Amino acid sequence: MSLRLKYIIVCFILALNAAGAYAGTDINLAGRWEYCIISSEKDYPAEDTVRWSMVNLPARDLYELIARQKNITRGYLLFRKTFTLESIPAEKLLFQAGEIMNTDMVFVNGKSVGRTGIFPPFFRSGWAKFRNYPVPPEYLLQGENRIEIITYFDAELWIISPLRLIDEERGSYDFMIKNLLQIEYIHAFSILLLSFSILFISIYLKRRKEVMYFYYAMTTLFLADMMILQFVENIYTYIPLSSNTIFKICAVGLIFVPPFMALFFRTFLGIIVTSRRRAMYLLVPVLCALCMVLSQERYYILFWRNLFLLLIPLYIADIVIVSIRQLVAGNRKGLMLFISLIPIFIFGIYDILVFALYAVEGGVPLYPLGVPLMMILIGVHLVNRFIFNLNSLEKLNRLRQEKLEEGERLARIENEIAIARKIQLANVPRTLPELKGFTIAVKYIPAENISGDFYNFHAFEDDRLGVLIADVTGHGIPASLIASMVKILFSTLTPLYSSPGLFIRGLNSHLYDKMEGNLLTAGYFYINRRDKKVHYARAGHEPLLHVSRINGAVALDEYMPQGRVIGVDDSMEPELAEFEIDNGDRIVAYTDGLVEAVNVNREMFGLDRLKSLIIESAGFSIDDAVEYIFRKLQQWRSSVQFDDDFTLIMIDIV
Repeated sequence: MSLRLKYIIVCFILALNAAGAYAGTDINLAGRWEYCIISSEKDYPAEDTVRWSMVNLPARDLYELIARQKNITRGYLLFRKTFTLESIPAEKLLFQAGEIMNTDMVFVNGKSVGRTGIFPPFFRSGWAKFRNYPVPPEYLLQGENRIEIITYFDAELWIISPLRLIDEERGSYDFMIKNLLQIEYIHAFSILLLSFSILFISIYLKRRKEVMYFYYAMTTLFLADMMILQFVENIYTYIPLSSNTIFKICAVGLIFVPPFMALFFRTFLGIIVTSRRRAMYLLVPVLCALCMVLSQERYYILFWRNLFLLLIPLYIADIVIVSIRQLVAGNRKGLMLFISLIPIFIFGIYDILVFALYAVEGGVPLYPLGVPLMMILIGVHLVNRFIFNLNSLEKLNRLRQEKLEEGERLARIENEIAIARKIQLANVPRTLPELKGFTIAVKYIPAENISGDFYNFHAFEDDRLGVLIADVTGHGIPASLIASMVKILFSTLTPLYSSPGLFIRGLNSHLYDKMEGNLLTAGYFYINRRDKKVHYARAGHEPLLHVSRINGAVALDEYMPQGRVIGVDDSMEPELAEFEIDNGDRIVAYTDGLVEAVNVNREMFGLDRLKSLIIESAGFSIDDAVEYIFRKLQQWRSSVQFDDDFTLIMIDIV
């Protein structure tokens, strides 16, 4: 569990279990403050000749009260207020402000106690950050004290309550809760939304006809985008983007959430969204976003954003109208979705009052907090779809059972399979090569009437041998047809018999686009008795096993070079394994039908058990060794019928 997640959990627990208020110092700094315009934060303290004005703090509309009155859109302000202490508090105090827009420094009796954001030229806004600056007791004086705030603003200016000096115990608790809700929670929630977006866009890419998931993914993506503004400049201060660029990126998300939410709402209810309606819903957001992105001044960036905020009620009205129509038509999903969106509507109206009309004090957009209900709704919808698909599958299974019971059709199928089996059995060699340098034994059993396993040999003289073993995923007619293609290619690729890597690449280049959803694992090894070496390349196949003797003791080595299955991509660069051999060595190749066989307890036979049997049978003749392993497997298995094709090849070097 990450440190940040632990912190969030602890804060929630403390918030839920907090009771009552702490006793301690609480100096309310709200009221009349003096302010003046300065050239930069470096002009502190202000000169005696500066002209001071008065303003009430905290206030949400300071931009209208000060900036418009002074006919400026950005600049530096110095606020100051005098307060009296009858005695110096023994405990450490904290200066707190709900938010000071944008960047600030705070002084107590001329001494700096804290700052948020970065002043120009590398401007970073402390957007949505609850101010919490420690004030050491030695900074305070008995009697008259002065607190001063330097702030840089750009198109936005406010100071939000609380505005106070408070004892450290109570203030730290309040800061923890405020920071949790305004930074930590939004940080975590935006990551959650981004995860949902990735999930549903992945679903849409798999099922493009489910356009509802695309609209939902876009809604959550833009929600995550707009929410990062609340923490990115506070946590990731030195990200190499200007504050205006970051603001544009986040405001684009704010603009595109309502139209995509409305489109999702319609598609969820099964209403077809025409291209004309999509264009109508997205045209104005695109134009507003374009104007905002092209704007260079923060004032105009905010202007286009706030202009679009006034249009959000139109999207809400559209959703309400569609809901009413669907309810009248008896569509119960309309009621469910509408109820889940009520908190978003309420929070959305609140945000318009705060950020567009400045009618209410507030510092954090709230309407994204209603999204969890939508998450639950989508989950319910997906469960309903799953149940529907399950019922459909049961109907198909019943229909399939009825068809299978048709005797005449079943007879034709059995006859066709019998013919296919005869053809398939011709795929594998009827006789094994007889070479002076090698002794070969094979055990091959199809799982059903026909198989997807294949093996064959390239025999050249008495001391060189190439062996291919392959396995098509699944079994039955499709697997057998692919195995037939492998047989043809085996002969075609004869010139590559001594180069396993090239041989495997050749198989893949001929088959990758003809698999029709199937996959093929293959292993090809070339034995050269003259050089006393074996070269092995594989395409997702089982490892090649080598039995030798070291100082009279049986040793077994496993070779599994890198190489992905055939049928995934047209390009392949299989790794080549090379090892030395000597007379008396034994090489073992097999398909997964051997090691993946299960018993009555559903336990797999496994490679370790196979290795043990190979070592036990190392002193047997090669034919006896193959039969010994097969007999042990039959005793271990839960039934005589194999679930998968079985192929086991042993080669002794003589």
